[in-house]
Formats: sequence, structure tokens, C-alpha cells
Amino acid sequence: MEEITQLLKEFERRNNISATFVLCSDGSMGIEEFWDNEMFVESEDVEEIKDFLRKTQFKFGKDGLCLSPIQIVTTP
Repeated sequence: MEEITQLLKEFERRNNISATFVLCSDGSMGIEEFWDNEMFVESEDVEEIKDFLRKTQFKFGKDGLCLSPIQIVTTP
């Protein structure tokens, strides 16, 4: 869990956005936008979630904020 927390912090800094890690009782999980609850990714595989957090970069508007709905620029 500590690794996901750190990856989430880095993801938020890189994308200038607040995000939440969601863990459900059926084993599914996801990352969503904190304020709008826009779901970024859903999975049952924790490695897929961590990979998303490590690699995903969103497109920014002229105001320097992440566009909504999100637009992914890179996932190297």
C-alpha cells in the first residue's frame, strides 16, 4: 500500500490533479479524480494500476490544469 501511496503522490504532481485510489470488496480497484469522481482507470490487477500511475501523463489546458474529460498524452 505504501508503494501505491507514493506512486499516487507522484502521479498527482506530474498531472497537476488530485486523485483517489479506490479499493472495492470484490477485488476491483481504480484511480479517480478526487473532486469530479471521473474514473481514470479500473482494474483487478494491482500491477496494472501501479503501471498506470508510473507512466500516464495527461494533457494540460492553457491554464496549466488537466483537461476534463481527461486526455492521455503519453503512457510510455
